[in-house]
Amino acid sequence: MIPESEIDFLRRGLSGQARVEPHPYLTIGCRVRITHGPLVGIEGILERRKDSYRVVLSIHLLKRSVAVEVDESAIEIL
Repeated sequence: MIPESEIDFLRRGLSGQARVEPHPYLTIGCRVRITHGPLVGIEGILERRKDSYRVVLSIHLLKRSVAVEVDESAIEIL
């Protein structure tokens, strides 16, 4: 069953009260690529914390990883 709050969100979006555009469904743990910005082209694992998206980038030769915050529109699913 779809929560009433999500149905209301869809109604508002479709009536022109909000700017809505399609975007691939992002799943935590999936592999993604950064599509624009200073890290364009880098691939990592999607993680989410505190209402923002983080991508964990790993440098295999150095056996190190970093987490960077990115805008949802700057990532694509691989």
